[in-house]
Amino acid sequence: MMHQPRINCKLAAALLRLMRPHHCVKNLLLLVPLLTSHRFNDALALANELRAIVAMCLISSAVYIVNDLLDLHSDRMHRTKRFRPLASGAVSRRAAMILAIVLTLSAGLLARPMPSSFSHWLIAYCAIAITYSLWLKRRPVIDVLALATLYTVRVLLGAAAIAVPLSEWLLVFALTLFPGLALLKRYVELNDAVRTAADVGPGRGYRLSDRRTIGRFGVASGCLATLVLVFYANSAAVAINYSAPWLLWALAPLLTFWLGRAWFAAFRSKMHDDPIVYALRDPASYVVVTAMVGVTWFAL
Repeated sequence: MMHQPRINCKLAAALLRLMRPHHCVKNLLLLVPLLTSHRFNDALALANELRAIVAMCLISSAVYIVNDLLDLHSDRMHRTKRFRPLASGAVSRRAAMILAIVLTLSAGLLARPMPSSFSHWLIAYCAIAITYSLWLKRRPVIDVLALATLYTVRVLLGAAAIAVPLSEWLLVFALTLFPGLALLKRYVELNDAVRTAADVGPGRGYRLSDRRTIGRFGVASGCLATLVLVFYANSAAVAINYSAPWLLWALAPLLTFWLGRAWFAAFRSKMHDDPIVYALRDPASYVVVTAMVGVTWFAL
């Protein structure tokens, strides 16, 4: 009996790791439509976005658990993924399934008062994510497009939460930036396999020889996203919505700096196998994000 609290604490910690809370930073993308629509002073809109972010964090954690259940066999053979809670045996399948159901129901309750389009996009996210786990991730290029779509859906969820139309410029920017980030993730995985003389792993459609091609496409995608920012800063829409639109030109070099820094870290094998973890641990990432928000604020 004396050891029971310690066991419960270990299980709770394992369940928390299973939910991958560090990935919740991706869900801050839901705030992008709030910022681009200049409604950050609207208390009701901000409350809706925060509610939407919590719902998205719950449903994305449930999807990660389902993904780990589906990948249990391959994760146990992976160099680092074998230490995940399910693969290591720290959490049982039954406990993982119960947690996934509870998280999904909780997300549904939070989404119920939201606009119906929010629930529709939330369901679409689940469908795409599960399809990705079951099939799409084994298809080269298609897997990258699926990951980029999941990022873009987060932006669409943010727009649906406050019932604002999504800017065409923002959509084009998302469709050029996010594939590059997905390619960065794939490059890091392949580069790590080359560096450790390991196999790519089961369930992947890439070969080790694809690493350089993925790197080239990833850098090109980032350049396209920067070009979209440049065109946006020179568009008629900016002149209407911003009092100092010339300041937005500063966004392009800031984005170029961050993308270049991330790719150099990947090329030099200094990036964590998860780019999100890398960004969270990189002080320069916080500086760049703060600078970009500040530039947008002063441009208004």
